[in-house]
Amino acid sequence: MKVDNTKKFFDSVAFNYSQRYKSCDHRSIFFKNRLNFAFGNEDFKNKTILDIGAGSGIIYHKLKNVLSKYTGCDISEKIMKEGGIPKNLYRVIKDNLDDLVKDEKYDYIFMLGVTTYLSTDQFDKYINQIKLCSKKGTKVIISYSLKNYIHILWRSLITKLTHTILKPFLNKKKLLVNSGIKMSFYNPKDCFSISKNLEVYDSNYQNIFLPPFDRIFPYKILFLIDKFVNKLLGQKLMKFLSSDLSVKYFYKEDI
Repeated sequence: MKVDNTKKFFDSVAFNYSQRYKSCDHRSIFFKNRLNFAFGNEDFKNKTILDIGAGSGIIYHKLKNVLSKYTGCDISEKIMKEGGIPKNLYRVIKDNLDDLVKDEKYDYIFMLGVTTYLSTDQFDKYINQIKLCSKKGTKVIISYSLKNYIHILWRSLITKLTHTILKPFLNKKKLLVNSGIKMSFYNPKDCFSISKNLEVYDSNYQNIFLPPFDRIFPYKILFLIDKFVNKLLGQKLMKFLSSDLSVKYFYKEDI
């Protein structure tokens, strides 16, 4: 991840980034599913949260009334500010997390929608910092873009078409958003074994929709398709169709 390019992209979408959690944005089906899984079967009352990649503050806004402490971190100060996270509760990532959350321990650590933009070296550094911010029983929730070649090849094709024969239609309708940033994709097996200190206790495959169909079809139809496919196939088969995976881990101290 080149921080400057990533920061520029998220600065450019900061003004309406929170819209992707609302039904006016068809992608909200995926974002809501990811958030619902992250929050599901968890107790946040009087807990402390470190939110890496805080974005427009959806986690802050959903949980602010029950938490004892919230710390949001992002490379884009603009997106956190526009999202309404109080300035005293967010910190701006310049290069890494080391100096931002030094010697702090949290009950929950979220990193949603971040790993896609991290290089292997950066990912390892973030995981090491997460471990330093964890204590016995800390729960860590991370999302990944999967190495699903159906999605990867299709997105590559549609991106090329966007710049050629489909340019007038797709660009005008804003049916495909291309950040221009090199993305990282993960093998599910690797996501389940990122550290001996992080033990998986739950996971969820998400997002079956290919672009630009996730923008063309009406929200209600997409919602029904998503609900039907999830119920029909279950997680064992969803992993073959999904572009994303969320994993929940318990932190275990070294013995």
